[in-house]
Amino acid sequence: MRRGCWIVAVLATAVFTGWAALPHAQGASVGAQGASVGAQEAVTIASGATKIARWELYVSTPRPGRRCLGMRVEQLWAGPVPVRRERCGARKLARGAVTLQTLAAPEMGAFAFGRAGRRVGQVSVSVGDRAPVTVGTLPSPLGGRDRFWVAHAGLSCAPVSVRSLGVRGNAPGRLRSGRIGPPGCA
Repeated sequence: MRRGCWIVAVLATAVFTGWAALPHAQGASVGAQGASVGAQEAVTIASGATKIARWELYVSTPRPGRRCLGMRVEQLWAGPVPVRRERCGARKLARGAVTLQTLAAPEMGAFAFGRAGRRVGQVSVSVGDRAPVTVGTLPSPLGGRDRFWVAHAGLSCAPVSVRSLGVRGNAPGRLRSGRIGPPGCA
């Protein structure tokens, strides 16, 4: 039953972010070697592809009490080295909280992603002047109550904000904001 709910969440994310037509979308698989989850191994939360790049959202627990969330993007065809961004923090997150991380990969697109508390069913993501997009959250493949989200941002050097929404999407919650792109971009 939990796997069925997870699959529905991944599909909903794919529809909201425009990746629904791509057959590469996968979710919750163990790291590249297929071994069991260990302290240092990363576990894939979701993965997919845009027109020019392949992406992977992953989580790991390097030591007790810490959780690292990261994203990896690489070109579909032979290209530069993959681009990664990973941040670690405390394992616990407030029930209605949301975090925001961004990754702008040169010539491969920009992404916004983060963690969400257990009561956050959806997040509303705004990038630049575009209308906000609602994205469903995904459960943790490592167990626990945290949830995760990812959205294709499209623009680099743009302001981005994310607001947590309740399970039914009707109760606006906490807001986080930042900027996609390297420091000092206009």
